[in-house]
Amino acid sequence: MGLRGAFWLLLDETIEFRRSLYDFEAAAEETRKSGLPIADDFAEYGILDPPPKDEVLEWLEGRVK
Repeated sequence: MGLRGAFWLLLDETIEFRRSLYDFEAAAEETRKSGLPIADDFAEYGILDPPPKDEVLEWLEGRVK
């Protein structure tokens, strides 16, 4: 399992990588209730059980042209 949380940057004179934690179960439930076509998959694999960083990077690098 990869790290869970909201990842973001604080941009100032420097760049700081940040991670915010939140209630993952509640977020997954709200996502499922949205009715969006990919809601269940995103709740499971985007919020509750995200892939490891190396798998995400490999997937993203495969999409760069």
